[in-house]
Amino acid sequence: MPKFERLDWNVKRPVPVTIKLLLMLAIIMGILMRNCWKKNQAKPIIISDVKITEITRVSIEVSYYVQNLASIPLKKSFIIRVFTKSGEELASKITQNEIPARSKKHYVKILQKFNMPLKDKSEIGHATVEVYTSAFSD
Repeated sequence: MPKFERLDWNVKRPVPVTIKLLLMLAIIMGILMRNCWKKNQAKPIIISDVKITEITRVSIEVSYYVQNLASIPLKKSFIIRVFTKSGEELASKITQNEIPARSKKHYVKILQKFNMPLKDKSEIGHATVEVYTSAFSD
């Protein structure tokens, strides 16, 4: 009768170094491919007519238009920044907007938290609105 040896399951077998190296390379390539894909996505959003409409000592009202060129509704985060004439950031706000498919929508946002005190209304220079992207957002 043939004799079979059973494998001893309690013996620790290390993972070969080549397998570890291949896994690390696959992870790094996956991260690089995701970053390239995120950068090269089509930009279906157009932001236009950014204006400061009302200025008070405690708030600044910014109005802007967002146009969605995609055929699906989008929910995007936007960062609104207001600068002084000298180029310093006076206030900023992150807001999330839902934009219907193939439409142009008008938004008005109020910024109430300032980075520095507002001494005179004539200090305010311009406002910018950009799509907000962070390292963790999809």
